[in-house]
Amino acid sequence: MRNSIQSLLNALRVSFSYQKTQHYIENSRELYRIAKENGVSGTIYKAVKNRITNMYILNRFRRDFYKYIADDQKKLDLIDKISVLFVENNIDHIYLKGAHLKHLYQETYMRSMGDIDVLVKNDDMEKAEKVLKAAGFDLNSKGPVHNVFFYGELEVELHRKLVFEEKEKNFGVLSQAWDHVTKISDNIFELSPEYELLYLLYHNKKHLLSGGIGLRNVIDIGIFLNKKKDQIDYKVLHSLLEETQSILFFKKMVIFNDQYLRLHLGEFFHLDYDPNKLLYKAFTNMVIQSGVHGYGIEHNPLNNVFAGDNNQKTSKLKSILRLVFPSYQMIRYKYPKMLKNKIFLPIAWIRRIINIILRKTKKMFMYFKLVKESKLSEIMNISKIFNEIGI
Repeated sequence: MRNSIQSLLNALRVSFSYQKTQHYIENSRELYRIAKENGVSGTIYKAVKNRITNMYILNRFRRDFYKYIADDQKKLDLIDKISVLFVENNIDHIYLKGAHLKHLYQETYMRSMGDIDVLVKNDDMEKAEKVLKAAGFDLNSKGPVHNVFFYGELEVELHRKLVFEEKEKNFGVLSQAWDHVTKISDNIFELSPEYELLYLLYHNKKHLLSGGIGLRNVIDIGIFLNKKKDQIDYKVLHSLLEETQSILFFKKMVIFNDQYLRLHLGEFFHLDYDPNKLLYKAFTNMVIQSGVHGYGIEHNPLNNVFAGDNNQKTSKLKSILRLVFPSYQMIRYKYPKMLKNKIFLPIAWIRRIINIILRKTKKMFMYFKLVKESKLSEIMNISKIFNEIGI
């Protein structure tokens, strides 16, 4: 796979105009698979279209390219619709992750995304829900951090906050999002660059520990820093990184992006170059194999979960029990009427298990399959990577 990974990185550099040199593609089929799993197959189409002779694979790349463009326009239109609704109803809001990051890429279609993430103030949550429902958005589910809506086939995550404090105690500062914003226009805000970077780091940490991240999530940080580096107050950033114990993770993400995209960000932030080639190779292989949200065909997301818990001295059995029997804070939004009091938590667990057995049998068997296929050697390798990158 190493040759395909290098082909993918070369294609990304060309796509983002960070490299003008010619690049050779040895295995176009393998390149397409890892590019698709990592959310960049449409992104690199222009860079590879004259390098691929296999017409079947070339057509797959071309199909994804046009799908990226069409999907991008649908989501930009929906973002505009949400903003109009919220401005009309005096609801302050902030677009997060891909909905904001796509505007930092050379072309917005280059940053694919699954859903639209928008943050509102907790006091405005109920009002925002009513506004969306009245406009034809269907509420799909509720959670401790965000509620999920659908507008047709398009998914929107309406956030009441950025972090679930019970799990992310080190990132409590992210609960103060509205103290770190800049007003863009009526009721539309964006996070300060230091704070948004911290949120991107947190988001990557969270997904690494819960199943995996693909290359798209990692290069988001490189693209963001390349565009925003002159606006970042490094003293403020260092303070936030220190408070959240993220200095090492930040350094590694900068160094990896420099190697992936040839950005020279390490020089800008006065970071010492880290020549650890074994770590670079191990992390890159893990990320590429993982794919976006850990959905790579060759990846077992539970290995990441167990590796993170291993570093926290939590046994595999406890990890499984925690997934089967979620905490009160995690589950109370799913059963709001039943869980007005913690005493009913065991009943909610039973109801959840019955629901999974009756309605999500396939998902349940898949989970058992992943548990069975998880390997101690792979878990320990990932655990080592986590330690070396600071999570």
